[in-house]
Amino acid sequence: MNIQFTTVQVPIPPNALTLFQEIEGQLSLQGEPLRWAITGVEDGVALIEAVVLQSSTPAGDGLYPSAFAEQE
Repeated sequence: MNIQFTTVQVPIPPNALTLFQEIEGQLSLQGEPLRWAITGVEDGVALIEAVVLQSSTPAGDGLYPSAFAEQE
């Protein structure tokens, strides 16, 4: 497991009640969101800074981790 700082830009939807879902959805593509904050808004886009927990499971089925491990 790796803890990673990330930033994303999320268009602000017409219904602001769904903004939380949009942010969580974008962050979940990068890992499990641990915490996040809206740090700015520019031209209808929310700027998000977040800390996510990324799985360190190698790609593939995990049977041969050295063959499928990502290069860092």
